[in-house]
Amino acid sequence: MHDRSRCFQSFATWSGRVASGAWHELRVDARGDHGEVYFDGQRAIDAHDTTRPNAGRVGLWTKANSVTYFDDLRVEPLAP
Repeated sequence: MHDRSRCFQSFATWSGRVASGAWHELRVDARGDHGEVYFDGQRAIDAHDTTRPNAGRVGLWTKANSVTYFDDLRVEPLAP
């Protein structure tokens, strides 16, 4: 059985405005324990997380009361 508790943990949060009925661009850059999240081209999160030393997976999560569509999902290695 998969240990779900290891998957659904936040290491940072952001409380910004998200327009309903509109497309938004979300980008995540991760190197080692450092993660940067960009929302519509603006950096929204800049954080470090040392709790997952063997990380390497990608997941998408939304609040339970939302209807969310994802389009053009890409996972690419970053230059060192």
